[in-house]
Amino acid sequence: MIVNVTRRHINKGVKCDPWNCPVALAIKSVVKRGVKVSVALGFEFEYKGREYSRKWNKKVNAFVAAVDAGEEVEPVELSINIPKELLR
Repeated sequence: MIVNVTRRHINKGVKCDPWNCPVALAIKSVVKRGVKVSVALGFEFEYKGREYSRKWNKKVNAFVAAVDAGEEVEPVELSINIPKELLR
C-alpha cells in the first residue's frame, strides 16, 4: 500500500520516537482505530492482542534515518506492507 507522509505528519512527528514519528503518524491515518503502530527496526502493529511485523524497504529506512538525524525532509509516498485486516 502507498502511504503518504504529509507535511502535517512531518510537522507533528517526533524524531527518534517510534510511536509518533512522521511515518507512524501517516500509517495511523490509514489503519483502524486502536491499532498500535511502532516504526523502530521495522514496522510493528498490534491489534486486538495480535502482533504483526513487517520489514522496511530502503526508501523507508532512508526517510526515517533523515528524520531521526534532524534533517529537513519533504513529504513522500512510501510503499508499506500493512496487513489488510488492519486497514480502515
